[in-house]
Amino acid sequence: MSPEQLTSMIVTVSTIIVTIGVLFGVMVFNRKRNKFVTVSKEEAQNLPTYRCPKCGFNMSPGYTFTQRGLYWRKVNEKPIGRLMTSGKLQNNTYNLGFTPAENRAWKCERCQILTLDISELVQIK
Repeated sequence: MSPEQLTSMIVTVSTIIVTIGVLFGVMVFNRKRNKFVTVSKEEAQNLPTYRCPKCGFNMSPGYTFTQRGLYWRKVNEKPIGRLMTSGKLQNNTYNLGFTPAENRAWKCERCQILTLDISELVQIK
């Protein structure tokens, strides 16, 4: 085996090891930061109803998939820029796991207001 081939193989193996390490780290971060619950399909369909805070009509219950997280700030804080920090990332909204998980949500079809429950991520079995 030539030195160039050996170097190429070492670089490839090193890249694979680093990639696996990063993926493992993301999965650990995902599990530590989030609270997951598993519900049946029947339980998933029995969401409570809420009234829209703007118009007072019933909101449609459902789910939303945020995957990369939800960033939030108070009105008196500096706007979030392109380089968002994980400090503003809301728990239970960041999910890069292999099993999709969603947040419970309610949407007013009239006003286009969306209300999210970010107390936990729901996995439907």
